[in-house]
Amino acid sequence: MDDIFLSHHNYQLQLNLLIESDEHSIWAYLIDDTSNETIQDGFLCSKGTILASSTEVKSLIDSGLAPPISQQYANQFTLQPNIQEKDIKVNWSDETVEILLHEVLFLRMNWQTKKSFSRSVSTPGPYGNPLN
Repeated sequence: MDDIFLSHHNYQLQLNLLIESDEHSIWAYLIDDTSNETIQDGFLCSKGTILASSTEVKSLIDSGLAPPISQQYANQFTLQPNIQEKDIKVNWSDETVEILLHEVLFLRMNWQTKKSFSRSVSTPGPYGNPLN
């Protein structure tokens, strides 16, 4: 599995969307171009790791790493082991950015409300909200 690192700028809104993966999962980060600060993040999917307990997640967060999803929040869409950069599309609107995997909406981030909605999430919590 290749690591993913994509950057999509919206110059009109002065926002940059970073999509990056590690060995466990793919996350998206919305960056304010003027302050260079992350204003929002969103869980896109798992590349293969789903943790059994929330305790493991907390220890990864405490060490500064983006955590793989825990079984408590996973669903049938969470595991996407073969995603490549070419499979990812980004659509901007006035208040949201949407990320599609294989032409299917997987993540919607609303920077006005600071909420993210992911197809890969079953229950609201630290990974965002379920995308219905």
